[in-house]
Amino acid sequence: GYRYFVDHLGRGKLSPPKVQQLSTFIGSVQGELKSVYEQISTKLSDVTRYPAVIVGPGHINTTVRDAHLVDFGERRILIVLTMSDMDVQKLNVSLDFDVSTQDVSDAAQQLKALLIGTTVRDRFELPAVESNPARLVRQAVEAIWNEAADAEGEQVFVGGTAKVADSFDTLETTRQVLDVLEKQLVIVSLFKDLLQRGASVSIGSEHGYLPLAECAVVVAPLTIDGQNAGAVGLLGPTRMKYGEAIAAADVVSEQLAGRLSVEAQRG
Repeated sequence: GYRYFVDHLGRGKLSPPKVQQLSTFIGSVQGELKSVYEQISTKLSDVTRYPAVIVGPGHINTTVRDAHLVDFGERRILIVLTMSDMDVQKLNVSLDFDVSTQDVSDAAQQLKALLIGTTVRDRFELPAVESNPARLVRQAVEAIWNEAADAEGEQVFVGGTAKVADSFDTLETTRQVLDVLEKQLVIVSLFKDLLQRGASVSIGSEHGYLPLAECAVVVAPLTIDGQNAGAVGLLGPTRMKYGEAIAAADVVSEQLAGRLSVEAQRG
């Protein structure tokens, strides 16, 4: 019955005040990219009353916009990278040699010259000289490369997990949904499968994933400059308000994609 209803629903509708609420929030929310995703997923959940998920792109194809080194003393250095998608990445490095303030300053300039305009996937020849700045640059770049290898793939941000208990009738279903929301690979695979099938809604057993047999999933693609960059989704009971959920996911995906596109062009 729910599938028949959804198939004949047409494009979902969201009240103008809620559209304005989401649009204004997405346009004004501040912070590093991860924080922005987290805040928007929470806002989407607040508006719809369902747990919300944003699957954002990883940083493999984004370029470095700026790089800094911060000397904490005692051979501890903080690497700060600003990416073209406005994310800020921070890495701590422990050195096995002493460095002066001038060493760190010189290394920072060399690091900028090497990294700006490249992706964290790019590999290039590192300075072979044995000066302290060169040694610091080598250690910093190797740390960035190692971190990039560990961080490949999409990022998943979940908002409104506290609303799971309000959305489902049984404790067992609530527990299963919370367990799924903690499994990033499951969420990413589920969203990708839906989008590849050209679907925006999956109900109950249609997921092919038993723990979500009592759930419905609404998803909208996050497309930036014609390229797939992730997804925006909502999880709820099979009796969820489909029209509103579909429209809310669409609004967030469109507004967020627009913001990310503009910020990438500025980079």
